[in-house]
Amino acid sequence: MNVESSNRMNNMMSFRRTSLCLLLMTACLCWTQNESHAQASWSLKDNNTFSPSSPKPLRPQLPAIGGSQKKAKPAQPVSRPRSRSRQSPSTQTGSDQSEKHVDLDTCIVSFIEDIELPAQESGVLRSLSVKEGQSFEKGQAIARIDDELYRKLLQQAQMQRDMALKRAADMTSIRAGRYKLKLASTEAAKSRKLLSKGSTSESEYKRARYSEQVAQEELVAAENEREMAGNEARFEEAKVDEARVRIRRHSISTEFDGYVIKKFRDAGEWVQAGEKVLRVARMDRLYVQGNISSKKLNPFEVADKPVTVTLQLARGKETTFEGKIVSIGLEKQGSDLFMVKAEVENRPQEGFWTLLPGSQVKMRIHLDGKSAESTDTANVTLDSIGK
Repeated sequence: MNVESSNRMNNMMSFRRTSLCLLLMTACLCWTQNESHAQASWSLKDNNTFSPSSPKPLRPQLPAIGGSQKKAKPAQPVSRPRSRSRQSPSTQTGSDQSEKHVDLDTCIVSFIEDIELPAQESGVLRSLSVKEGQSFEKGQAIARIDDELYRKLLQQAQMQRDMALKRAADMTSIRAGRYKLKLASTEAAKSRKLLSKGSTSESEYKRARYSEQVAQEELVAAENEREMAGNEARFEEAKVDEARVRIRRHSISTEFDGYVIKKFRDAGEWVQAGEKVLRVARMDRLYVQGNISSKKLNPFEVADKPVTVTLQLARGKETTFEGKIVSIGLEKQGSDLFMVKAEVENRPQEGFWTLLPGSQVKMRIHLDGKSAESTDTANVTLDSIGK
C-alpha cells in the first residue's frame, strides 16, 4: 500500500508539473503574438503615408520548475508615432492668421442715409427750392408749406408778451402805493397822539386809521398786479414758442448734407400731414455690402477691419476707396453665409459722384488690420479717361 501510494503521489506530481508547463508555454505564446502585432506599427513618412515595420523577435523568460523563479522583465511599451492632424482652412485662418486678406468679388453699394421726407403740417406747398439730383445743406429749407396764419399768430403773441413784460417791469404804482402808505401811517400816528391829549375827536382818528389801511391794501394790489403781469409775460412767451414750432414744422429740412433723389409733390399742390414730399439721401459716405462663408472666417475675425473697395470704370479703368467694416449681420444669408457692411468715403469726379448706390464692386478685407494705400487709379479723372 505504501508503494502504491508513493507511485500514485509521484504520478499526480508529474501530471501537475506537466500541466503547469503547458499552461506557461501557452501563455508565453499568446503574449509573444500580441507583442509582435504591437511592434508591427506603422512608421510615418512624408505626405502622411505609412509602411509596416518588421517586428522584433521576443524571448520570454520561463520560470524554472521547482527551482528559484526569476521574474520576467515586462516588455517596454512600444510608442506609436503620432500623425500630424491637418487643420481645416477656417481653423487655419482663425489660429495663425496666415491669410492677410480676404477678397469678396460680388458686393453691392447702398445708401447709409436714405429717407422720405414727410409733410408735418397740412397745407399748400408754397415753395420747393430743389430739383431731382440737386444738392442741399444741413438745415436748409428745401420745401415750405403755407405758414402765413402761424406767422400772424406769432406776431400777436410777441406783442402781448412785450406788453406784459412792460407792465411787470413798471414799478410806478408800487412806489406810489408805498408813498401813500407812508403818509397815511404818519397821519394815523399823529391823530392817535392828539386823541390821547383830547385835542381831536375819535372819529377823526378812525378816519386816519382807515386811510392807512386803504393805502396798505392798494400797495398789495399793485404788487399783485406786477406779479400777474410777469405770469402773463411767461404765458405769452410760451405762445410765441408754440407759434415758432408750428412755423418750423411747415418747413422741410434734414440733419445732413445730401441730394434729392425723387420729388413726390410739386409747388402749389395741397399736402396732408404725414404725406411724403421728397426722397433724399447722403452721398459722401456709402455702404458696401457683401457675404462671407462662415466655413472660411468667423464674424469676429473681420469686425472693424479696414477694407479696400475696387470699382470698375469705363474703358477698363479702376479706382479704389478706403473704408472700414462697421456692421456684421445677425442673420445667416443662406446656409453658411453671413453679411458684412463697410462704410467708405465717396468722392466726386468732375462734379459727379464716383461711387453710386446699386453698383457692383469688389472688396478686400485686410485681416491684419493694415489698410492698403490707394492706387494711382484712384485719381483717374474723366478727362484722363477720355484720353
